[in-house]
Amino acid sequence: MTATDAMTIVNNDIYCICSKHDKKSVVNKMKYPVVMHKFYNYLPEGSSGKTDYSVVTTSAGSKIIARHSNSITYHNHLFYMVTRNGTGSENQIMAFGSDGVITNKYTYAGGEIATINFYKEVDGVLYFLISTGGGDKVPYKIVKISASKLVSTGVSFHVIAPDNDYSEGNDSYYDLATKQLYVTKFKRIDDTIVKNNRIYQYDFDRTLSGSSLSFNAKRVLQIDSNDDETKFEIEGLAIYDNKKYVCANVVIGNATDGSDGIFKLYV
Repeated sequence: MTATDAMTIVNNDIYCICSKHDKKSVVNKMKYPVVMHKFYNYLPEGSSGKTDYSVVTTSAGSKIIARHSNSITYHNHLFYMVTRNGTGSENQIMAFGSDGVITNKYTYAGGEIATINFYKEVDGVLYFLISTGGGDKVPYKIVKISASKLVSTGVSFHVIAPDNDYSEGNDSYYDLATKQLYVTKFKRIDDTIVKNNRIYQYDFDRTLSGSSLSFNAKRVLQIDSNDDETKFEIEGLAIYDNKKYVCANVVIGNATDGSDGIFKLYV
């Protein structure tokens, strides 16, 4: 795998999505393979843990599934992954178990999904918080599953990330316990190298309704690369035991191979 794309934490285990693609596949909007790496029992203090992985496949066994696996969330034994395969009739979200076999696919007609978070379950219906854009005013919507589609609930809002240099991002994380939304952003140097990252925190401890709400960040965290790291790009974020963990694409010096990893933030 050539790129770390997203992560989530379930109980004591870390699940990290990685993919294999190149510039040609991105430019031509080609689909590529995705692997879910599993880090079992790594998080409790003093645990040694073990690793495993699953290739994400269709029920028919196809491994060529996603144009850009960009975000992942979890609920009730299933992972829900953004594919960016297209809008309208294209499957934007894939659902699969820890074995990697896709059990459900969902389309969405309201724009290209960038990030996804499980939001709630009401009478067996699942609701998700999705973002559908970037920039300094990021649009979010609450959607729900209806058959093989994600459909709008009529609730939408924006979160404000006013730093122009940090206009691009890869993930968001909604903490169900504290009702806080965390949005990752990064700053490019010379349009190519990423060394500086920020995490914006928003307080959602209120009823979300309508389409006119706008949230300012209650806290902004700055995360910069080490001196020997020529690239440090946060791709995913999750919280465990009130501590933040991120996965990142990392390059050390002039290395041709990345040193991607999962990092604990002491903030």
